[in-house]
Amino acid sequence: MALFNNKSRSLFKKPLPNNPSPLFIPEILEIIFSFLSPRLLQLHSSLVCRQWYLVVKSLLSILLPINWTGNPRQSDAYQQSFLHNLAIARALVIQRPKEPEIFYYSGVPHEGSKPWFDLITRLGNLATENRLQLNELHVLQSILLHTQLLPLIDVAGSVLTSLKLENVGYIDVPLDRILVTCPRLHTLHVRHTRKGYYQSVFHHGPGSEYGRPALPTSLPLRSLTLEAMGVEKAALLNLLASCPDLKELQLIKLIGPVYVPHPIIVPPRQDLVIYFRDWILEQIAAYCPKLRKIHLSICQESSWDVHGLALFSRVTDWSFLWRDATPVILKSLRRSHSSTLTSLEIVGVALHEAGYTPNLHRFMCESPQLLHLKAPEVRFETVWFDLEGILNSSGLHHRKYNNPWHPGLVGKSIDPAHRKIWACRNLRTLHLTFFYGSRDCNSVESMRVMFGYLGKVCPRLQDLSINCRMLALNLDSGFCLLSKLHELRRFRIITDIRQLNGPWDIGWVLKYLTPALRASMKLWIAKYNFTKSDLIYAKTPFASSNDVRPLTRLDYQRERNNDFMNVWDDDSDYGADGGDDGDDDIDKSIEADEGKGSPRSILDYMIEGVDMRNLGRRKDILDLFKDRLDKSWPCWPRMEYFEIATDYHHHIYDVRKMRGAIRKLRPDIDVK
Repeated sequence: MALFNNKSRSLFKKPLPNNPSPLFIPEILEIIFSFLSPRLLQLHSSLVCRQWYLVVKSLLSILLPINWTGNPRQSDAYQQSFLHNLAIARALVIQRPKEPEIFYYSGVPHEGSKPWFDLITRLGNLATENRLQLNELHVLQSILLHTQLLPLIDVAGSVLTSLKLENVGYIDVPLDRILVTCPRLHTLHVRHTRKGYYQSVFHHGPGSEYGRPALPTSLPLRSLTLEAMGVEKAALLNLLASCPDLKELQLIKLIGPVYVPHPIIVPPRQDLVIYFRDWILEQIAAYCPKLRKIHLSICQESSWDVHGLALFSRVTDWSFLWRDATPVILKSLRRSHSSTLTSLEIVGVALHEAGYTPNLHRFMCESPQLLHLKAPEVRFETVWFDLEGILNSSGLHHRKYNNPWHPGLVGKSIDPAHRKIWACRNLRTLHLTFFYGSRDCNSVESMRVMFGYLGKVCPRLQDLSINCRMLALNLDSGFCLLSKLHELRRFRIITDIRQLNGPWDIGWVLKYLTPALRASMKLWIAKYNFTKSDLIYAKTPFASSNDVRPLTRLDYQRERNNDFMNVWDDDSDYGADGGDDGDDDIDKSIEADEGKGSPRSILDYMIEGVDMRNLGRRKDILDLFKDRLDKSWPCWPRMEYFEIATDYHHHIYDVRKMRGAIRKLRPDIDVK
């Protein structure tokens, strides 16, 4: 439960008014509170008065799932408390045990059978008394088929609406029996992760010690996910024929015929699904006309055929394995589903595919209706966000992609009118891995370009996940530029975080401005409010902007500083090489443009209605602080979850320091 401050304690003791409003009727309160997250209920609703606290307490016991490991070493008091809470629980999660898992292929009960026996007995008694309210069952650990899974399904299947099995290790996956035993099931997720030991197969046909009942003609199933397992064609089509209302179908990395060293343990299967082409796609589209989300992939080879995309005209959420998301597929998807495509997910790692970044960038530039992009393992180069060519002044990376779709234009060989930005202004979800490209592009400017681009181009983000190495979460890196995302609710960062320069680096996350924060912002503005000192070399500066120096001399490495990018030096010998100072060069370039019929008043930095000035420069941060000081808008008013993770153990101290600072400044956010 959340901590109580002085104000919340007084509200907690405040009696009810003489004429109570409908907001103090428990039944109405439960209906209203059911739409709120458990975090908001704990931090806000429970602190209003005692009646609200009691309603929230009873509601949380129902909404929050209860976890169970089946560890026989747990105390009897804990087991009794857990069994008592089963009567009011709506969701049960069977967690993985902390000790290493032991696999029992024979199905013989082991030392952990007593907790399982107590669990199944308790669920059976509740079902007999018609008191079982369990709707969701999520199994994360490997459990035995005959002594654990099937008895559990038999006693609780009649009330289940969602079933997720994460570590299936059975030779025959009993999907038929699960669907018949659970007549109200809407969501079924089966995932097998140990294909190196044996091959799980869902097949259709007689012969099994637990029996295969016939499926009914119509099942209420809405979502079906099968991952890393073999599926026979006849079994798949027979199952889909019984699911006319299916809206989500995900067949992820299906396993074809593999070499099995022990044929006695794993019987060979024939006619497995090894591709999704031709008549199979036609059958899926005919059996499931209401599909809205689809993922079809094979573990070994490419799965999709371009002509199969047109069969699913109503699908809005598309998911592909990384090898299937080819330029041809993306182009065909963009053309055939231009008015319906709202979500794109790319599963798997594509580290060394050079064509992924330009193809994905082009797809984003031509998909204004896209709302969700989930590609957490696809590496996207931040240089594609650079519209003026201020990154990597050596030009090596720019010449690599010398095409009209590259935003970092090489000199003046390409018309600046070809500058493109993402067209999805209403993007809600973004999960990507960013990297800086070439070696000398790893700079603070790259971070400012990335954060500034997302803040300008995608202002309506609600779920943001960034995976990026060498990420400096301080003021100079432009991390504060993400405070423009006023609708952000979930934020996740995976990085080898650099050490903070001081507590003022993260003070801007305060929801509302305080006098101390106002003073800090004004000091920072006064410190870095430069004129010439903050000018940066640019290959193709905006003609209507006079605060960027055109690139005429490649003296980049000498001026580079990883902490503060003061690349312009008033004492440099720039004029000795035949160049004038920055203001003269800018005036000459403007005069040349005016002589060609390009008036100075043309705002070429307005790209598709977005002001892209100062991208990658400190002035972008200064403008942000000035705007917040003038308008006093709150920072992340809807934020609920903030996570900082690292893959490097020697950076864990800095990660904990950042978490502690955010928890102190924003106690209303769940920080992990």
